[in-house]
Amino acid sequence: MHLRTVWLSATLACVAALSSSPVLAAGDFEFSGRAQADYSNIDTPGGATNVWSGSGAANLMITDPGLNVQFNFLNDSYNAAPKNQDYWGYGGDLYWRDYAGAFGANITVHALANGGSGDDLSYGLFGEAYLLRQLTLRLKAGHVSNNIDANYADAGMVGYPSDNLALSLDLDYGKLQHGSKELREAAFAAEYLPVQQVPISVSIGYGFADLSQLNKNMNILSVGLKVYFGGQGKTGSLRDRQRNGAVSWDGAPSNTIVGLQLPPQ
Repeated sequence: MHLRTVWLSATLACVAALSSSPVLAAGDFEFSGRAQADYSNIDTPGGATNVWSGSGAANLMITDPGLNVQFNFLNDSYNAAPKNQDYWGYGGDLYWRDYAGAFGANITVHALANGGSGDDLSYGLFGEAYLLRQLTLRLKAGHVSNNIDANYADAGMVGYPSDNLALSLDLDYGKLQHGSKELREAAFAAEYLPVQQVPISVSIGYGFADLSQLNKNMNILSVGLKVYFGGQGKTGSLRDRQRNGAVSWDGAPSNTIVGLQLPPQ
């Protein structure tokens, strides 16, 4: 918990400092970011697993519309008897964004901190299409190498019943290239921004996962808190911040990589 707190505090400090920088405030440059904390309860064989997560992103828009560069990090702490496991990830995105959507590439290093057999490297492409004011469609796919050899593919959509309410449905799939291990997951989440002038949102979600080497399916309940920095667009609504600020639909899902490394039960 201490390391995750340090990472999150450092990201908040960097975001605040860079967003007030006169260099980034000038010209076409625009800085945005987010910091997020989540709790999940996973119903796994043999008992429940509690997951505490901290993540953040810092995005630099070079031109509008045009090129963006983003840095990401995450830390998941899996608490399950008889031992805990920390999972880290850090990487970045290079992508193009305009009024119609976003398209780019992601590369991320993934590490199991306690007793892992090595780091993994994931790389792939991602895209979002802002088809309607009330609808975003999303796709991403790529490969995971080094410690495991796997492919992942994900599809999703986000609907906006109102400017400050986002309802998302995501479908995740991962499979080892050599072997029969595969993961399928469907997740639904609702995110709400109570006050546009205070860019802090709350979320709740439910996921259903099928992991081939386990003898039962997994139910996942989650709650989260997210702070947005910059990227407010014209109104500062949740929809504008998700479409103008740091992207969240980019790399390989951490739960897919961790799930594919679980031993058979």
